[in-house]
Amino acid sequence: MFKTSIVTVLLIAIGVFTFGTAQAYAAPDALGDTLTYAYYNVRGSSHYMVVSDMTTPCKMPVPMSKQVFTYTPVETPVVSCDPAKARPVGVGSVASGGNSVDLSVDIGPFEGAVDVSFGIFAASFDAADIYFLNVSNQLTSLQEQLADESQTPTSDGQGSNSGHKNPKKKFRKLVDWKSNVLGVNETLPTDVGDIPPGLYVLVLNVTRVSPADDNFDRFYRWVTYFIVPDPAQ
Repeated sequence: MFKTSIVTVLLIAIGVFTFGTAQAYAAPDALGDTLTYAYYNVRGSSHYMVVSDMTTPCKMPVPMSKQVFTYTPVETPVVSCDPAKARPVGVGSVASGGNSVDLSVDIGPFEGAVDVSFGIFAASFDAADIYFLNVSNQLTSLQEQLADESQTPTSDGQGSNSGHKNPKKKFRKLVDWKSNVLGVNETLPTDVGDIPPGLYVLVLNVTRVSPADDNFDRFYRWVTYFIVPDPAQ
């Protein structure tokens, strides 16, 4: 991309030196991100050309309050530094009626470090539990994880949940997928043959990293879904 941009600029410069004038400027694209353009006039004909999209990307602010965004399924993530415009989870061709589920996440960069969790709720076959990705990209049942935590002995011989004064904060740490990161750009392995038919709700949660206890209540949450049709119908 960088070499191509240099060649483009040189060609424009040569043409302008011979035939006309040119100038460069920056302008936002449809998502509010910045692209660099060249304007040049050759023999009275005006032209606009994207020279480079390699400008310093804008950064998404870290969450300072509760903000929840819902959106209809998209095949691939839509990246924006505005959290309201971002569509960070793509689901593959199933978003537009296809039969392929290809999960991908693209979010950031953020102005500061964040923790990221990724949850899946499928009421059609398990309405009593929520599944989330752990640090090894494996689906883990929330109920199983909570049960394991409650049975883990502490130094006083009691369960680890015994006397815990901040269950919300502990819950958040249980479901971390990515910790202390500035962004995520990852394709998730998906075997559509192992996915039963039904509605799947996907939740991507981003919380800023800080020692403050109230960070659980300062987050971005994006909610989308996909539907796996029943082949028998």
